[in-house]
Amino acid sequence: MKRILIVAILAAGLGSIAAAQSTLKIKVYIVSDETVPSSHEVEEALRQKMNTVKNFRFVEREAPELILDVNCIPRTLSEPYNCMYVALYAGPSFKTLLGVAVHSDKLADTVAAAFLSSIAQDINDRWNRTLHTHQVELLEACLFLTQSSCTVPEGLIPELKTKSLNLSQYLQKGGLSK
Repeated sequence: MKRILIVAILAAGLGSIAAAQSTLKIKVYIVSDETVPSSHEVEEALRQKMNTVKNFRFVEREAPELILDVNCIPRTLSEPYNCMYVALYAGPSFKTLLGVAVHSDKLADTVAAAFLSSIAQDINDRWNRTLHTHQVELLEACLFLTQSSCTVPEGLIPELKTKSLNLSQYLQKGGLSK
């Protein structure tokens, strides 16, 4: 019952992000140390749990949007899983930290559930703001490096009310906050 409640809360939280983007299927790439069995077990449990939420699509080679580094300390069968993850937004030119968590439990499934909850909170709290900041930085880089117009990133068009602009027009609008 507790797991069903966690999945429902996660789906509701991620659903609020979906309203901000037309089609939200976050492309996820999970990295872990495959030579450590505990890391592999937690990664597999996390993949299964992420599949139940339906807001994630796992990718290998194509450009991911979310990179998860999941690792555990090697353990014996009597020891608990001591694991951590690092979540990064994989922008077009650089990566940004979204969140980090550490969890310890006797079951890989419980660690994965805790990680999924924490990852969902990281996305809910920081995803839209991180995307906005990246789009503003990309636009400003283009504007400061050229004397002609730049194409406005799709997410900034409603805010700037134009599809292209030059530096003078951007400054007349007062710029954008990151």
